[in-house]
Amino acid sequence: MNSYLQNNFKGLELAPPLFYTWPTGIRFEIGAPEVDVWSDLKNGVLNAHYFEKAIQRAVSICDAAFSASDEVDVVFEIIGHRRRKIKMKSYVLRQITDSARKHVSFASRKVEDSRGLYLKTAYVTGVTSREVNYANIFLSIVNTDFPQRKPSLRGRCYFVNRTKGLILHLYDDRGLDVIASDRSALKEIYVRCNDWILNHDKPKIDALFLGE
Repeated sequence: MNSYLQNNFKGLELAPPLFYTWPTGIRFEIGAPEVDVWSDLKNGVLNAHYFEKAIQRAVSICDAAFSASDEVDVVFEIIGHRRRKIKMKSYVLRQITDSARKHVSFASRKVEDSRGLYLKTAYVTGVTSREVNYANIFLSIVNTDFPQRKPSLRGRCYFVNRTKGLILHLYDDRGLDVIASDRSALKEIYVRCNDWILNHDKPKIDALFLGE
């Protein structure tokens, strides 16, 4: 896994924000700005439609970036104390087919400048895109900042598409980054999902593709 990243994304640290640390990428707005998060803020009632649209956007971008037969790696990370582990029955790993979960390895390293915290990583390698239930994982990520919604993911999840040279990271209900080792791998995603590109970064993103 690390050798693949070094060969194709040299110098990249797999950490957010991917869009701002790699020259070739697109940042999407996942939470639709026209839909309120709350249906009744005073009483703490969330708007289910907001979350449905956010998941639909994330899945649509993933469909534009990943084909069913693409070879992918799933990288799942948590930060915790030394004894905390990522278990095979964790939510993310259960969204990968049983046969694909045979290709799981684990790593742990101490977080610099922290008091006894460790970065724990599960790498699922050598699987095809069709073996990953992206929609369920996206659901848990979109729910992260809303404890009343389940399932909720406590950690980070990256999808590395070895076939197309892409990395996709949905960081929460607000946004999603897709970066590429080559600009051409992003062109179809840029065209199909253009309406969802984050306005703040759209001039920079347009400059990658316009005037080719």
